[in-house]
Amino acid sequence: IDQRAHASLVDAARMLRCSVAMFRHRDCADLERRLRRLPQTSRPIVLTDGLFARDGAIAPLAEQFRLISRRGWLLVDDAHGFGVLGANGRGSVEHAGVCSPRIVQSVTLSKAVGVFGGAVLTTGKLASHIRFRSRLFGGSTPMPLPLAAAAIEALRVLRSDKTRRRRLWANASRVKAALRGAGIEVPETPSPVVAVRIAGEKASVKELNRRLRARGIYSAPNRYPGGAPVGCCRFVISSEHSPDQLDRLVSAIAGLKETVTAT
Repeated sequence: IDQRAHASLVDAARMLRCSVAMFRHRDCADLERRLRRLPQTSRPIVLTDGLFARDGAIAPLAEQFRLISRRGWLLVDDAHGFGVLGANGRGSVEHAGVCSPRIVQSVTLSKAVGVFGGAVLTTGKLASHIRFRSRLFGGSTPMPLPLAAAAIEALRVLRSDKTRRRRLWANASRVKAALRGAGIEVPETPSPVVAVRIAGEKASVKELNRRLRARGIYSAPNRYPGGAPVGCCRFVISSEHSPDQLDRLVSAIAGLKETVTAT
């Protein structure tokens, strides 16, 4: 499991009741070393986020899957990549150009889809196995029908209307380009996530949030495991942000240039 994987993947790994090893974040060489230590008869499962929410980094899924033996599996938590990445918005797996029945993709319906709940994208055989054998799944209350209907409609819109995704990428590019123009380094990632870190030991996220609010920008703190790094404020650009809102965000961050650096 990637050492920066979401807390839900860490919990899932423990529930498998087998040996768990961490590999360095997005480090395929370290992953390969750990896989080589396994017996030939092992059945490894590699767990990773597809799009890491803390900073917008993308997992190198194609290379990771290439390293796994024919008996191995790749489980991708694609909560933030689904509906965003890939030519058709199918997520980080599509973005990486990999396709295999040994890749399981878990997604949420509460981000790009804008509803509630989640889904496991896999083969029909494994889906049936989950439905009938998983006590967590079988013992949970199903989604209310109105939410299920809303999710189906949202997926239909996602498939048929590409203007929202084009607007999303235009908005994200606008912010990143403007921040770079202001002298703030922003990583080159195909992600709408922009994270800025406090510069200097005496600065604090609380103080940065106060100064941003004074400029009309509300930065929600991330206090959950697997969220943004300590001393970091994260912004997720939306297709529905207006140019004026985005320009005010850039202006506010640039105005605090001596306080923040990109991460």
